[in-house]
Amino acid sequence: MTILLGIDGGGTKTTGRLVDVNSGFLAERTVGPTNPSSRLRKDVENELALLIKQLLAATRIPPSDVSACFAGVAGASRPDIQQWLTQTIDTMLGSRGVTRAGHDGVNALFSGTNGHPGIVHIAGTGSLTYGISQQGSEARAGGWGYLLGDVGSGFSLGQAAMKAVLDAHDGVGPATALREKLCQVVGVEAPGPGFIEWVYDHADVKTRLASLAPFVFEAAEEGDAVAHRILSHAGQAMGRAVGAVMTHLNMTGGASTVPVVLAGSVAKRTEWLVPAASAELHRTCGGEVSWILPEDPPVAGAVFAAHNLFYSDGKMLTHLND
Repeated sequence: MTILLGIDGGGTKTTGRLVDVNSGFLAERTVGPTNPSSRLRKDVENELALLIKQLLAATRIPPSDVSACFAGVAGASRPDIQQWLTQTIDTMLGSRGVTRAGHDGVNALFSGTNGHPGIVHIAGTGSLTYGISQQGSEARAGGWGYLLGDVGSGFSLGQAAMKAVLDAHDGVGPATALREKLCQVVGVEAPGPGFIEWVYDHADVKTRLASLAPFVFEAAEEGDAVAHRILSHAGQAMGRAVGAVMTHLNMTGGASTVPVVLAGSVAKRTEWLVPAASAELHRTCGGEVSWILPEDPPVAGAVFAAHNLFYSDGKMLTHLND
């Protein structure tokens, strides 16, 4: 019996899934957040302990029977955090199997490629592009936070929408249907000091501006040229980021098509972003990609990562979600 444990840890919830390589799905449970950037280490450890306890109780499997575990956790990009998480989970499982922790980009990637190499572009509130080559090399672009990066993210779309409305109000930009939409959200009749208060008086500016992203898509669907331009720029940024990771990993110029998984509420709006992204890719690196919208949740990717940890012969599973 080969038991795999995949963990997808985030800022709002953490999901774990147990799978038997031979029989398939065993159990899945969800607990609270485990992002070490926003939670105390003690709280993270408590949530992970609760998750593992619930999964093992549901299946009556002793911790020593878990052959491999991968935990992809948001905010766990630093090696020291990964080492701490790895040791923490390994101890909880009795140190009999193989355990490794990493960032949640691995989960998102493998949920679309079934554990195979490729690239994932994540664009929700923030953005990150991450890839793994056939040789096991890793590369990333973006993910520097809303003050230093996050191009093409929900935050950047909301910020661009707000700026477009204020530029139109000042007479330095074209009129846009976003004006009426954003004024309604802010609760004012016209752009003015109310916009400043709505943005700057909020505790979480990043999330507040990201909440405006759906209105950009809505305005673009109604034919607004300004909203269309904002989304075109987001698509171009996505293409440049994917192209940069392909270049870092020497994936350009080859005969094979590179799988690119799209994750996050913004990235999944392919009808608006993919055409601009594809054009930018061809212009910058000439790479051929296949865009993938994963059918499985990120925790399934964590299970595939656990599988890759356990097996060294390259055999891939195809029935982990049965």
